[in-house]
Amino acid sequence: MSRARLIWGVVLAITVAGCGGGGSRPVTGQPLDKAKVLGLLEAGFQGADRLGVQGGEGNPNVKKSSKKTRKDHDGGESTFFFDTVYELWSLIDNDGPETGYQFFEDHERTKPAGHEYMTFSDPGVFPTTFRRELVLLAGPNAGMRETEEYVNNDDFSGSSSGSATMPGGGSWEYNGTWDAEGRGTWSQTVTYPDGSKQTFSMENDGTVFTKCTITSSLGITFSLNFNDEDGSGNGTITGPAEGLPATISWDVTGSGKVVWSDNTETTFENWDIFPEG
Repeated sequence: MSRARLIWGVVLAITVAGCGGGGSRPVTGQPLDKAKVLGLLEAGFQGADRLGVQGGEGNPNVKKSSKKTRKDHDGGESTFFFDTVYELWSLIDNDGPETGYQFFEDHERTKPAGHEYMTFSDPGVFPTTFRRELVLLAGPNAGMRETEEYVNNDDFSGSSSGSATMPGGGSWEYNGTWDAEGRGTWSQTVTYPDGSKQTFSMENDGTVFTKCTITSSLGITFSLNFNDEDGSGNGTITGPAEGLPATISWDVTGSGKVVWSDNTETTFENWDIFPEG
C-alpha cells in the first residue's frame, strides 16, 4: 500500500531560485511577463526532487547532510568528522535520549556551531512520533533553524509539521495529514525577507499526487492536475500577469506547452514536473 508523501521542495526551490531562467523575483506591484511566470513554475518543479522531504511510511527520510561518508581528517571511519554539506566539524552524539550530531567550527571543538538532534518514540507504542531539530550557528548556512515532527498511527494514518528560519532572512512552515489509505493534503507557506509570502498546497489520492495548487502574494495561481498513471497532466495559470489566464499541459516526460490568453503558445521540455520520491 502506498503511503502519503510530503514534498515541500517545490516551494523551497522557488524561494531560493526566484523566478529562475534569468530573472530575480519581481517586486510586488511590478507586472510579470510570460517568461517570468514560466520561470517561477519551472524553478519549483525542477527543484522538487533535490529538495524534497518525504514522510508517512515508518521513519521519514528527512533532509539532512550526507552522513554516509563519515571520514575524519585522516580519511578513516570516525565518530568525529568534517561534514562537507554543512562545512562544519560534526560529532556523533548518542549519549542522551536524543540521537544526532553536535557541530563545531574547529577540529579542536572549542567553537560550538549548532546541532542536529532526532528523537524517536517507542516503535511499539502508537502513535509513534519522530522529531528533528537542526540549528546551524556557523558555516555557509549560519542562522538556519529547522524543526520537523511526524506522527504515525497504527492504521498508517498520520500527520506532519515543520518550520524553519532560513539563512539571510525568510522562513517557511508546513503541515499535512493523511488517512489510512494514504489520502492526504499538505500545505506550506514561505515568507520572503521582504515580508511577501507564497503558499503551496497539494492533495493526493493515496497513490500519487493528483492536485497541486501554488499561490503567490503577487496574485499568481497555478492549479495543476496530474494523471495518476504516468504523471502527465494539465492545469491553469491565473492572475495579474501578461498572457493570463493561460492553460498548461505536459506529457509523461515533463514536456508540454502553455497556451496564453492571446492564443500564442510557449513549449517546454523535460521539466520533470511529476516529482518522484
